[in-house]
Amino acid sequence: MKYPQFVQYAIACLQALDANEGRPLSLIDLSHGQGVPFPTCVRLIHRLKRAGIVDLSGGSVVLRRPVEELTAMEIVQAVGSTPDKQDSVRMLVGGARGRRSQITWDIVRSVDNAGLEGVCNG
Repeated sequence: MKYPQFVQYAIACLQALDANEGRPLSLIDLSHGQGVPFPTCVRLIHRLKRAGIVDLSGGSVVLRRPVEELTAMEIVQAVGSTPDKQDSVRMLVGGARGRRSQITWDIVRSVDNAGLEGVCNG
């Protein structure tokens, strides 16, 4: 989907929520009422929720504050955000991890015994 269209969908959803005068609106009604494909609507609402613009509970959405208080930058940043990625560092521990697990535990013990400076410099 093109980013400008994604922003237009977000604005349409926010306007519909504002017109609903603080009453919760279901995701399905929001999607159908604004002509936003349901999966896109769900993705948008989750991004707006992460940005603190809407509340989502039980499939119903409500604005956290009036649309007049939102800035264009807030909306664009919220829509352009991506979900947090998984940590890039994983602990390699557990029964079936073999040698990798042993290496992780060796590093942990080294830090514990010598401190971080001893491991980095030694």
